[in-house]
Amino acid sequence: MNNTIIQENSGLSSFYSKVYGFVGMGIAISALVSGLMLTTFQTALVEILLHYSWIYYGAIFIELALVWSASSRGLRNSPAALPLFLSYSALNGFTMSFIVAMYTGGVVFKAFAVSAAVFLVMAAMGVIIKKIYLAWAEL
Repeated sequence: MNNTIIQENSGLSSFYSKVYGFVGMGIAISALVSGLMLTTFQTALVEILLHYSWIYYGAIFIELALVWSASSRGLRNSPAALPLFLSYSALNGFTMSFIVAMYTGGVVFKAFAVSAAVFLVMAAMGVIIKKIYLAWAEL
């Protein structure tokens, strides 16, 4: 009886470890793109804001379309969901850079870095907990 519960929890732990790993990776991609937009491509960001606002609004529309598409593919367990999620993450960094342009780069970087670190630590904890459960199952 106890072995069954531990094995089921171990599988769930592995699942959440992967989910948190992917979310952490997505946040890191968003942080990278946002950081690049706020530093390296700052002139492009200003140009888009002043003269080409349709690019920003188009990016928001595409971002929503990616969310709908990735979630429907995820429900069908399609392998295409991951590339769509990663594309969404990059585009999210692009659109968020316009919002966070009001803040200093250090504040924005810290917010993204802490968010990514939380999810990556949660993923690592899932792996560690899985090993602990497997050790307990052997007792």
